[in-house]
Amino acid sequence: DIGIARIPKISKTGLWPTPMFSPKGYSVNKNVKPEVLPEVIKLIEYLTSPKVELQFTKALGTIPSVLPAQHDSLVKNDPLIMQSKYQLDVCRPMPVVPELRAIWDALRPAYQSVLGGTMTPEQAAKSAQKDAEKKIKEMYE
Repeated sequence: DIGIARIPKISKTGLWPTPMFSPKGYSVNKNVKPEVLPEVIKLIEYLTSPKVELQFTKALGTIPSVLPAQHDSLVKNDPLIMQSKYQLDVCRPMPVVPELRAIWDALRPAYQSVLGGTMTPEQAAKSAQKDAEKKIKEMYE
């Protein structure tokens, strides 16, 4: 047996932490030829229809992105999906910016050093900040 629990509320502030989630979606290239665009739109409408979203939910255990599908019994009767939805209520979408990769890459060695006992949290924070700024700068050189 496994389960999912919502991240705990911060007792000191009464606020929920707001972890990020990464939604799945579709985008259309701006260079799509006008004569092809109606077919692209039809495909996206099909893929995001409640019927197809629920097929993905059944196969993958994912939360459907279209609201009507979220009220389907397939979703409502699945405790893992319902607990995931409950967690999602206090999450925020992950920003779609390339700099985030640089930040994650800078954070990894810092938090690993804290967990390994070779840096204090304060040292790791300063190191991660410096490294993130360096990595972001390198992206644009």
